[in-house]
Amino acid sequence: NSEFYADFGSFDVRLAVPETYTVAATGRQVELVQAGGKRHYRFTQADVVDFAWAADARFAPPLIGAFSRGGKADVVIKVFYTPDYAASAGPALAATLKAMRYAHETLGEYPFDTVSVIVPPLNAEAAGGMEYPTLFTVEGYRTVVPASYAAAALEFVTIHEFTHNYFQSILASNEFEEPFLDEAVN
Repeated sequence: NSEFYADFGSFDVRLAVPETYTVAATGRQVELVQAGGKRHYRFTQADVVDFAWAADARFAPPLIGAFSRGGKADVVIKVFYTPDYAASAGPALAATLKAMRYAHETLGEYPFDTVSVIVPPLNAEAAGGMEYPTLFTVEGYRTVVPASYAAAALEFVTIHEFTHNYFQSILASNEFEEPFLDEAVN
């Protein structure tokens, strides 16, 4: 009765896209081969309830950061954005790191090696604010002035969507029967 309460699975996904496209997806990118005018991507992820991906020819090179888990490998964070919303990439990365620190200290260790943040392009704003395992979308703004509405909204949505990875994905809360564990607690 809910789109997120599902069986866990392991994904090994191969995507072929035009060579000008960049792909963001659930899990770790384990392969990228360019051949025949196409980019061939391969992503793998175990123990998740869903797989999602996005492709765009307008994506700038992703902004990359890392969250340290001490003795374990760092979590690689990639923020995908188009030049229209370049101002949103840095604040989205900062908010993701803030959310990861808080969740790590209060909810437990983030068990995945990667997280992808997508700032939807201009005229695709309705795609902002959605969560999938290891991947989520945020809001995009042309300018993000500190202490402005745009800065606050971008931080709020980023933290909220990242934290869904704990409730609907890692803990597998049943959003239909216990919606407060996913949306409200978030």
